[in-house]
Amino acid sequence: DISFGTVKDDKGEDIALTRGRYQQLVESPNREVRRGANQEYNRTYLKYINGLGASLSSSVKKDYFMAKARKYETCLEHSLNGSNIPTSVFHNLIDAVNANLAPLHKWAAIRKRILGVDTLYSYDLWANLLPGPTKTYTYDEARAAIIKGLAPMGKGYLANFEKGLNSGWVDVYETQGKGSGAYCWGTWSSHPYLLMNYNGSLDHVFTLAHEMGHAMHNHYTNRNEPYIYSGHPLFTAEVASTCNEAVLMKYMLANTKDKQERLDLLIKYIEQIMGTFYTQVMFSEFELTIHDRVEKGGALSVDFFRKSYRDIYQKYWGPDLVIDSINDLGGMRISHFYRQYYVYQYATCYAAAQMLSQKIMEDGKRFLPTYEKFLATGTSKYAIDVLKDAGVDMNTPEPVNRTIKTFADLVDQVEKLLDEKK
Repeated sequence: DISFGTVKDDKGEDIALTRGRYQQLVESPNREVRRGANQEYNRTYLKYINGLGASLSSSVKKDYFMAKARKYETCLEHSLNGSNIPTSVFHNLIDAVNANLAPLHKWAAIRKRILGVDTLYSYDLWANLLPGPTKTYTYDEARAAIIKGLAPMGKGYLANFEKGLNSGWVDVYETQGKGSGAYCWGTWSSHPYLLMNYNGSLDHVFTLAHEMGHAMHNHYTNRNEPYIYSGHPLFTAEVASTCNEAVLMKYMLANTKDKQERLDLLIKYIEQIMGTFYTQVMFSEFELTIHDRVEKGGALSVDFFRKSYRDIYQKYWGPDLVIDSINDLGGMRISHFYRQYYVYQYATCYAAAQMLSQKIMEDGKRFLPTYEKFLATGTSKYAIDVLKDAGVDMNTPEPVNRTIKTFADLVDQVEKLLDEKK
């Protein structure tokens, strides 16, 4: 029922603001477009601020009631125990990131520099850093680039991968009535199905590699596991998909000689880590804060939600970011917070995938049988043990620390390239 009003687009024309259009508008190279969309979007949510606060408060209290009714000490323990994941995995993730925020602060300063702004506001965090014409790919070119880039995955994996691409697994282009985005699904007795809305961008090349990673995970597992064990919990579900992206990215970076293309790829890699890793850890810390408040007998309120979200947001992005008065509402309007302790698994999956991709690149011939065993295992083992068998122990901070180091190295490389272009 919410109406977000109208805003100016890049052509200066009035358009109706929607949730879908919002993301497109805040990526605009025109700062006034970004600012206008951001202000109108958040002003709309301000009208419902007390209802949003009451809804989230009720959800957290529900989580606490369910945990106590089942004799758990905390909501975190209750949430993780079903998958046999120690709470230390969650805390290691938060602690490791908090101990290494300097690279993220440096990235904020570099983003400010690239945009050429005196002050970095929240709505500048999504601005496209690669203005101007960018390389496009036909679908056939995308398939060829992915197959070439995934060569380190081995002949067996690629044979199955190409079979999927050439056997009608992928519904490629947008059609009327088709869902947005990209998605992979299927059944135990069928091959996987991919829905895409391919537009020729580099993003969509990586999206195809990502969704085919899901498809291969399902394909290998369904051939190996009985129906009852054929699923994947979220703790492993995003590993195969992001591992494909990581191997493809590493290949493309290693084989480009053009400085601008290299800069574009580095920025894309950084933004991937930002969205799938750092942002999800930040969200997870906010979840921990609001649940901890209730567990200790405290009260939840709109002011508490806003202050907690703002403080954590500021801590992660550092002193270069200015959060204006209406950009602290995310904690109440983001739907993931109604699924307790869900988003941290995006970050752990990403960290695991980065570690697996490095093993594939460095010692593929010896490691690939282990990786294919990982792909072939569903829920016949607990997820944390499946990853451990593949050489990634999420009980330790090593995978998280490796991802943080990768991010820091990428930021340094971007800074060096920018200095060279002066």
